[in-house]
Amino acid sequence: MENLKTALTNVISGEVTQVSMGILDEMIKNIGTTDPEVRDQLIYSAFSKLLFEDRFEKKQLEYILNSLLNNRSLQLDIDK
Repeated sequence: MENLKTALTNVISGEVTQVSMGILDEMIKNIGTTDPEVRDQLIYSAFSKLLFEDRFEKKQLEYILNSLLNNRSLQLDIDK
């Protein structure tokens, strides 16, 4: 998890402009975490920055969409 936090902090600060598929997998895997720092301040912020700055490759965008829709990650533990 520390590797993910470091990578996302670097994205948010602008030090890194793209993420690997490994980091992208971790972002998707943890998007529903109940840890507000990881979810809100890191994952959501990094997704927003990468999306608004058009930093995702087309295959990454398709992967994100398919992953979130197929495993319902956005609704994971939503009641918590």
